[in-house]
Amino acid sequence: MYHSRMNSALSHASPTIFTVRFLGTGNAFAQGGKGYQAIHVTSPELTFLVDCGPTVQLIANQQGIDLSTLDAIFFTHVHGDHAFGLPFILLQMQFLGLRTRPLTIVVPTGHEEFPDQALKLAFPDVHRMGLDFPIEIRTLDPADGPVAFSNLTVQAFPMVHSVPVNGLKFDCGGVVLAISGDTTLCESIFDLSHAADLLILECSSKDHSPETPHISHEELLQLAPKLNVKRLVVVHTDGLFDPDPFYAPRDGEVLQLP
Repeated sequence: MYHSRMNSALSHASPTIFTVRFLGTGNAFAQGGKGYQAIHVTSPELTFLVDCGPTVQLIANQQGIDLSTLDAIFFTHVHGDHAFGLPFILLQMQFLGLRTRPLTIVVPTGHEEFPDQALKLAFPDVHRMGLDFPIEIRTLDPADGPVAFSNLTVQAFPMVHSVPVNGLKFDCGGVVLAISGDTTLCESIFDLSHAADLLILECSSKDHSPETPHISHEELLQLAPKLNVKRLVVVHTDGLFDPDPFYAPRDGEVLQLP
């Protein structure tokens, strides 16, 4: 199901499993005044981010969201517009949140050193001093299959981009949230989106360009009818085209599942 105007929540008859708040929905150029991509999710027992672009702290503060309370941060990939907010979040946890409990950071296989490298580059003095809370680095690989995280399972699917990207599928008691990260059209999108209650899919531009490793609105019009998904919204847009008939959430907007 997709349309240009959608309600933020479904009937109160169904309990909320995932609350999804968009803390950045734009592309690497922040066109249209949109923040860099970051998706804040709460579920029973677990509060987490999927990606954290460098404007995440600004938008979170505007929305009254305390990033110091996060349980985990998942990265689809480590391009700067999806990842370079991390050292600022760590700084907030250290000095404002006075955090002592562990933080789980989940990266694609091969990027285990990224969190340490990012903090060292951004705040070498804090890196040298050390954080007052432990960081648990975990990796996700499409070969792993579903992996348990607290009360939910997460599965990675290989997207196709200029760097390796994990599309992420979160399942909590049969309620499914799927997030593509950056990708071009690929067969794995069908596996990622299968039976999802909400698919958050990138759609970066109006017209397709073979040189751009992203999905265009033109391509999504052909793809969407083939997807087995209840709701679809688009992110990573340039803010310069009308995404109709798809819905593009605003920065700060909240959706609830189911």
